[in-house]
Amino acid sequence: MLDREKLDAFTLRLARRTMPRRPGAKPGRQEHRLLSAPTPEGLTVFYDTIPQLAHRTLYAIQDPRGMLSGSMLEQLAEYARQNGHDAYLCHCATDQRNRLDHLFIPSLGLGFVTSNPWHPMRFANQRNIHASRFAVTSPDAAQRRLSAYHKRLADGLIVRTCAAQNAAKSVHDALESYYVRAADFGAVDAVRQCVEAELFKV
Repeated sequence: MLDREKLDAFTLRLARRTMPRRPGAKPGRQEHRLLSAPTPEGLTVFYDTIPQLAHRTLYAIQDPRGMLSGSMLEQLAEYARQNGHDAYLCHCATDQRNRLDHLFIPSLGLGFVTSNPWHPMRFANQRNIHASRFAVTSPDAAQRRLSAYHKRLADGLIVRTCAAQNAAKSVHDALESYYVRAADFGAVDAVRQCVEAELFKV
């Protein structure tokens, strides 16, 4: 169980410290991205992107059970928008609720990432925020067993998702071997040029 008041107060202090208001600025733009996702090659995380976007300050929310990172990141993203900072919002590809996993404000070189068993974050200068500090009570033995069971289920579903994508890609590649040879790409380019000319008066 979370101490919501403590979490909200901490998040507000963090936002004020890291994302000062830009005088006279319009609300910041928000662009939605994926930083990690199940793929035909397995669970893929674009780790190289993180230090490029967060080259000054990186906060890693250590949240192995998914207690609070989504809620914290939503509040931080809204604070950035209100204060005039453009941001990249990276969603969890496997969460139907479209939960946020990561947040980047490139103009500040600032990033907030979720670290969990599926995408652990281990960067040299990251600043860690531990979810456990906002827990009212520690999980008992029964809760820990249930959490471990849920993780095994999630691991299995991710494996099956990647396998299904790999099978679909194999079918796609087989079909493509036929229609690439059969397609008249010169005709396709001619149609594209006509449409461009009509739309853009080129």
